[in-house]
Amino acid sequence: MASPKDIKRAYYNMMKDVHPDLSGDDDSTEFCTLLNDIYQTLMDPDRRATYDALAGFSASSINPFTDASLPADQVFVDEYACIGCWNCTSVCPKSFAMEDEFGRARVMAQGVDTEAKLQEA
Repeated sequence: MASPKDIKRAYYNMMKDVHPDLSGDDDSTEFCTLLNDIYQTLMDPDRRATYDALAGFSASSINPFTDASLPADQVFVDEYACIGCWNCTSVCPKSFAMEDEFGRARVMAQGVDTEAKLQEA
């Protein structure tokens, strides 16, 4: 796990590269906002512990996809495997929608389509 000193150094190095005032790129403002949120999460011990548990970086983390004691009743889109074919959005338009920016499907709602339809999608 990275120390606060390592996190701070990485944060400042990235901000030097992408800050709109330094890079001259006006579109980098949104990315800087994201970096600030990440930095605040990683520097706060309580928020960091919550993040580590949810992201699977702690010994007590639970992976809902491999833990058979948890119900397998939630839908997700593997964004690395999604090719933007529109099949899931055509079959289950209440559950899925296409993201304009990257052309990938996203889950918009849980529990609104039947299991049979979701399996087809």
